Amino acid sequence: MAWDFYANNANDALGIVDFTSDDPQKWRFLMVNKRSCELTGYSEEELLEMSTLDIEIRKNPKALKLAFDRRSGLSGKALFEEVFVTKSKKRIPVEINNNYITVEGYIFCLAVVRDISKRKELEEQMVIHLKKEEELRKSEQDLRRQLEHQVTDMSQFIRSLVHEIKTPLTPIKAAAEELEYQCTDNQNQTALVKQVMSGCERINRRASELFDVFKGELGILKLDLQYTDIKEILDETCLFWGEEARFNKLSFTRYFEENLPLLHIDAERIREVLDNTLSNSFKFTPAGGTVSIKAAAKENEVEIEISDTGCGIKNDQLEHIFEAYYTSKSDGLGLGLYLSKLIVTLHGGNIWIDKTSPQGTTAKFTLPIISD
Repeated sequence: MAWDFYANNANDALGIVDFTSDDPQKWRFLMVNKRSCELTGYSEEELLEMSTLDIEIRKNPKALKLAFDRRSGLSGKALFEEVFVTKSKKRIPVEINNNYITVEGYIFCLAVVRDISKRKELEEQMVIHLKKEEELRKSEQDLRRQLEHQVTDMSQFIRSLVHEIKTPLTPIKAAAEELEYQCTDNQNQTALVKQVMSGCERINRRASELFDVFKGELGILKLDLQYTDIKEILDETCLFWGEEARFNKLSFTRYFEENLPLLHIDAERIREVLDNTLSNSFKFTPAGGTVSIKAAAKENEVEIEISDTGCGIKNDQLEHIFEAYYTSKSDGLGLGLYLSKLIVTLHGGNIWIDKTSPQGTTAKFTLPIISD
């Protein structure tokens, strides 16, 4: 028979049910396929003696209503989910597609039943996954809020600390300047006053560096980027360090390539990099030595080189030289080169120590050339 061929080769359970009776308990199976037996665990003979309600747990009211509507002359189909109880009492979620037909006063239903166990498992896993994802999202939001509060509190603390350090320096510096004015005839006192003023400047600079390091480590150090003539910054820097060179009996040479392009930079921050790098060269170069600064355009960047004839940097120190709080000096916090690296990196450039330098130390850094 055609039923045997098509039904028994189907992937879904198929059954024809007699829905003629007013009593749902008498809605009997008339025909079932092999898959129906595999799904329920009952033999064909057993199923043909059973009502559909014998294997349905929830006895879906939608199916019942549509069946009665059909008996009243209304057409209808039903697609719904149900739970079957197998012969071994195992519960299997199924999807049922009922199609109702009337033949000579008899009402029949062709039921196509699909095992949706795997789909339900996936849905449950998805629900669990989404629940965990939501929990993780809320947890992440809570952690972010906590971190933001901690950062805000720490930022306020550091800002207050820097303010408390810097505030007393203003009257100290003002008093020192007045003493310097009054002690012009006494060289010893003038020297002492200058030491006080120099100490004030050093404390002020260290406090600013600490605050910048804090902002840099949190990723909140901002740049005021503007198109700037880098040669002007270099010239201004050389004016100051030229005087320092004469005072320290050093030779200070400079070479800047003509027509250097405008750079999209934070001018004040780049001055910091130049001052930090030159400061190290001056500190470690003895009287009679030479400090040099060069600048040249190379492809899509400007490279600035600062070299000296000082004592150089030991190989075991090179890998740490740009780390925060690392210093080979007896004084200082070891923040200058760390901040320099941070600033250059924020500009999209690189900074390094040239290991091939035959004498002293050569530091180089690059700044990208960005067109409008």
